[in-house]
Amino acid sequence: MHPLDHTRPRLPIELLEWILDMSSNDFDTLKVCALVCRAFLSRSRRHLYRMVRVSDDRRAGLFVQALQSDPMSVAFVRDVEIKWGRSMRCTPETMSNLLPMLLKLEKLTFVFAPPTDRRFFSALEQTSRSITTLKLYNTIFQKFSHFTRLVLALPKLAQLELQYTSFKQTVVTEDLQGVQEN
Repeated sequence: MHPLDHTRPRLPIELLEWILDMSSNDFDTLKVCALVCRAFLSRSRRHLYRMVRVSDDRRAGLFVQALQSDPMSVAFVRDVEIKWGRSMRCTPETMSNLLPMLLKLEKLTFVFAPPTDRRFFSALEQTSRSITTLKLYNTIFQKFSHFTRLVLALPKLAQLELQYTSFKQTVVTEDLQGVQEN
């Protein structure tokens, strides 16, 4: 202990946490706070991990590694946005590693088409118990049944937001029967 430490004024931890909470939407400030002081790390992570955007396998892999190295951070993740497209690729393998970890996930957003293979749905079913909001932007589903499977995999779904969502296959009456029964 430094001999002058006893003379430095100390703020109560509650006040420091309040300051961090007021900075909850300032990503750069939270990153710096997490690096500057060990006492700020937990509260900063709570806000940094609250909403996560995943746009490629490399970033998703880094995020999975970060969650594996600090399992306590998993509880902070509430909102995940996943992007697909020509330059933005998250493979079903990556999603099957990421989604089961997110047990407290509340909001899931897909920009461009989500995968429709078995691994993705298996991973989603492990996470789906907490998801209440699903947002689909610029998505094209090959079949209407892929869309219904996605929606029906989320038993607590309370809000569904669709923007520029379409289906390549024409929807027929038989496709809607499963939706009406559930």
